[in-house]
Amino acid sequence: MLGGGGLADADQLGNLVLAALVMFPSTLAIGATFPFAVRVLATGKDDAAAASARVYAWNTVGAILGALGSGFFLMPWLGYAGLVLAATATNLVLALTLAIVGERRTSLSGERRAPWLAALAVAGGVALVVLPPATPWTLVQTSPLSIGRATKPPEFFAVGRSAAVAVGSENGMLKLRTNGLPEGVMLPPHRFRRAIPDRWLGALPALARPDAQHMLVVGLGAGTALEAVPRALADIDVIEIEPRVIEANRHFRARRAIDPLALPGLHLHANDARGALNLTTKRYDIVVSQPSHPWTAGASHLYTREFFHVVRDHLTADGVFVQWIDLELVDQPLLASLLATLLDAFPNVRVYRPFFRGTALFLASVAPLDVEANAVRALAASADDFARAGVRTREDVAAALALDENGTRTLAAGAPLTTDDRNLLETRTIRVQKPLGYRGADALFGPLDPLPTRLGELDRLALVRRLLADWDFPRTDRVVAALGDPVERATAAGIVALATERVAEGRSQLRAALALDAEAYEARIALLRSERTRLVAGDAGLRATAATLDDPARAVIAGWQAESSGDWASVRALEARLALAAPTDPIVNDALRLRAGWRIASGEAAAAEEALALLDRALPTSIEPLDYVQRARAAQLLGDVGTTVERLEQAIDSSTPGDYGRVGARVTEVLRTVPVTPDVAEARAGLEQKLAQVTR
Repeated sequence: MLGGGGLADADQLGNLVLAALVMFPSTLAIGATFPFAVRVLATGKDDAAAASARVYAWNTVGAILGALGSGFFLMPWLGYAGLVLAATATNLVLALTLAIVGERRTSLSGERRAPWLAALAVAGGVALVVLPPATPWTLVQTSPLSIGRATKPPEFFAVGRSAAVAVGSENGMLKLRTNGLPEGVMLPPHRFRRAIPDRWLGALPALARPDAQHMLVVGLGAGTALEAVPRALADIDVIEIEPRVIEANRHFRARRAIDPLALPGLHLHANDARGALNLTTKRYDIVVSQPSHPWTAGASHLYTREFFHVVRDHLTADGVFVQWIDLELVDQPLLASLLATLLDAFPNVRVYRPFFRGTALFLASVAPLDVEANAVRALAASADDFARAGVRTREDVAAALALDENGTRTLAAGAPLTTDDRNLLETRTIRVQKPLGYRGADALFGPLDPLPTRLGELDRLALVRRLLADWDFPRTDRVVAALGDPVERATAAGIVALATERVAEGRSQLRAALALDAEAYEARIALLRSERTRLVAGDAGLRATAATLDDPARAVIAGWQAESSGDWASVRALEARLALAAPTDPIVNDALRLRAGWRIASGEAAAAEEALALLDRALPTSIEPLDYVQRARAAQLLGDVGTTVERLEQAIDSSTPGDYGRVGARVTEVLRTVPVTPDVAEARAGLEQKLAQVTR
């Protein structure tokens, strides 16, 4: 499919016509060479049979050598443009040679032929020199998916033996593509993406097995899965089928915010995963599989029963396996089939959907899974590593759990297995007409949601806040309904109401919670935050409530008061007290904002770097769009105009209608101070257009 439409909307007839227009002329010309070749070799009709046999024989040899030579040697060496140039030049030389030989033959027989063939060959050679073929950038970056089509030539391009690999700058990030298909993103310094599910590929199994030492990753991609892997692992083997993908990752090491190839104990292997595993007896504590799109060659056989059994045989007794799938590529029957296939090899399978839930991760093991409990140990040992995936607490892990072991077995019941001989993912994925997507998955997983029955020792109000940060309102409602403690239930209902701009209702619920328990910490914090303006102005009742708090909450309230008068020196003096906020504390993001705020106000580049790091800790669990404005200001101090504009746009994108005026005013204020440069002109124009829409 050469068209750029989505899988469900692709114009098959249009693609058929386009393919015919591309292929028919060359097919006709190639077919015509056979009788021409016979005519050249045959001296007469008595010699026609022998000449035909020789042409057939050499054609067969040439087809074999051409396929092997072009695919494995010439294409990787010369590239698309170089190979077209070489092939065209060879054909022109052959045409000229045949024209000369044919002219001599006809001259000896007394006949005379027009030298048109030689003239055309010479003219073609001149045209080839004057107008050499160029790499078809649009074609090599086009895929059947409509996801993020590249609009300009890539910064890195190489043709490998299994794929053409391109890396280009798109929306301020480096995006890696193979055969036009998006494979992953390399984030440059200062860039931030709230949702990077790929990082969960490395983080999730390490959270499930904190004592793991040996890890295998199938498919390097953009290396993102390695960015949140704990540095405590003894060794990490990465098997990548296309060497050019490894080359691309090495090429951009210096331009990445995190260099995954710098991991201690990392070993890169250019090989086919199944072949490599069949040739080793090594066992791993963790195996992560992130093959390319499931219908593609080299990837489809990594979704089958046979592969899952090979993986199981190479895991330790309590080892875990993580498999990726994009919910935009499967429907319910395909998802059920994949789950059934995993359950055929592993008795314990869970489904996780981190962040905005467009991607599903399957966690499988022969041994029982107790991820939330193990995550506490894992986070204590490698907090900074897991923070790169947006995981700071076990509540972050629990919020991503979509199906537990019972749910996967229920959903997979009766589904056919995907096998090497009947690869459903390979044959059906590309033809899915109504993919699940995150909405379909919400509807499918909702009745089987394990979260309301697994609240256990979790910080339930922290879990509610985490779900709200993902705008996962259906699950939030289910958790709130499952809360047995009336104070917790009223507090949670108030937090939800405030997050959805039902301010009066939210304050009423919080006051109801405080009426039941005047010491309810989370209710006090949420109420004071919602009444911040009155609190800072000196409201006696609110100040009385605030006076009952200890640090870090008391320090945050003092910081609000100092910030309101622009007294950043006083905020800076609170640094040690603000730093006491724990990841599950409802005041933690407020503390992080104040700590970032005084650093930005200082105007110092080193402080701005620290501010970015602090804001990056807040953003994964924040629903405050002004956090992106703060991040834009920090990037501006560092001279990163591109990041500044992008973060301002993200502030608008993450706002609700009720926030448009407040956020739009702050975005406009910062944008006025941003210089107009050619590299951000397009992004700036788009931001100004959005501003006009939300502030009119």
